[in-house]
Amino acid sequence: MAVGSQDGLRSSTWRAWGDEKKGDVYISRRGTGGIIKVSIHRDGNCQIGFTQEYENIAKERFPDFESRHWKKWKIPDEPLVRVLQIVVPNSELRAFPSKEEKQTTWIPSPPQDSVSVVTIFIKKPNAEDEVWPGAAEGIKPLGVIPSENRIAWAVYSDNPIDDNLREFIARHRLMVANRPKAASAPRGPETRMVIWGARDEHCLFLVEYAWDPP
Repeated sequence: MAVGSQDGLRSSTWRAWGDEKKGDVYISRRGTGGIIKVSIHRDGNCQIGFTQEYENIAKERFPDFESRHWKKWKIPDEPLVRVLQIVVPNSELRAFPSKEEKQTTWIPSPPQDSVSVVTIFIKKPNAEDEVWPGAAEGIKPLGVIPSENRIAWAVYSDNPIDDNLREFIARHRLMVANRPKAASAPRGPETRMVIWGARDEHCLFLVEYAWDPP
């Protein structure tokens, strides 16, 4: 899934997949899928960080390496839980070429001064609810990842951007620009960054932004 259009302004491509037997769900951004991912496990334990395959490389590359897991959290055993949000501001969309997989789902660009929000919900199969989470509020479906013990729903909506998010992105963009070797790092519209934070104790959010300011 990606925000925008293949031949216009766009975001990175994100992938969500799962293990039908175990009920585990994974989310990653294309280009870093073998390096970084979000894991939502059947037992409710969740984490974001480096993949197991990249762990040894990360230890050599990052002097302050402590753990491949940047954050761990646990979702409650409830019928429906919001567990992850991917936030893409309209101001951070850029035009760049990319070889997309045929099954990529394109999400319409949000209006100016707005963000596109993709939300991952975990739902018990027998939970009484709407056709999809948020349907009554106009939230649109993207897809579902079924398993034997639960269902992961991906839905999306557009929301106005607020000053706190603008400041959050500006602060992190400046922090990255001031890092050692940042001046010599490759730059271009296809260079994307992701920052994360906690929406609440059960839900993490990821904000995608462009390396170059708008």
